[in-house]
Amino acid sequence: MKRLSILILFLCIGLCAFSQITPKPESKPQLQQIPKAIDTLTIKTEYVLPKKEIFDLDNIITLAVGILGVFLGAFLTKEYQKNSLKKEYAYNMFTEINGVEMTKLRRDAYLIIKQHIDKNIEQLGTSVESKGDLSVYVILRFYQRLWFAIKYCRIDNKLAKNLFYDLFYYWHYVYFKDGVPDDWAAKTDLVELAGWFEKRLPEKIHQELTEKYAKKRDEIKSELSKPGNKTEKQLAEAT
Repeated sequence: MKRLSILILFLCIGLCAFSQITPKPESKPQLQQIPKAIDTLTIKTEYVLPKKEIFDLDNIITLAVGILGVFLGAFLTKEYQKNSLKKEYAYNMFTEINGVEMTKLRRDAYLIIKQHIDKNIEQLGTSVESKGDLSVYVILRFYQRLWFAIKYCRIDNKLAKNLFYDLFYYWHYVYFKDGVPDDWAAKTDLVELAGWFEKRLPEKIHQELTEKYAKKRDEIKSELSKPGNKTEKQLAEAT
């Protein structure tokens, strides 16, 4: 009897504990609202975030290619304009050196050099009357400007080489190479310009022109030393 009473007591305690775990009838509506809350959260999330298609890989690639195309187009346009200006500058300088005024100055400079091949350009100022040495200086400054245009990327290099190499070799190897003092900045500029041409011309052409105009210088010096050579005054009157 005593054992039965103890068994019934434990049974009652177990039923009470189970009743605490089992949901009460009034709590069931709250549990039923959970799926609805999840659905509401999902709807709000879809409303806030962009649609999935926007982040699609194809769209991202298309957008990237479009942006790249804009920048590439702008870059190519700028480079085309820059190259056009460089070519225009080369043609302008070529027109200048072959223009009427510069052609006259080149002739005057040549006649002066023929009479003073043994003097440097600084000494010409004390040996030549009025117009003479100025023409030599103009030719010198022209080739300095050409070198600065090349050095600072203001001119098309291919055109500069093709348009000016022969005439520059003439003036440099006939007179400027030995006729410009070593301590002048212009001498450094001309030497650098000569080196630039040498690197870009075929070795055979460089050698031929160097020998050709060095020989021309020797001929002028030889002609000047001949008896009966015209004086500077006679030469000036003849021109």
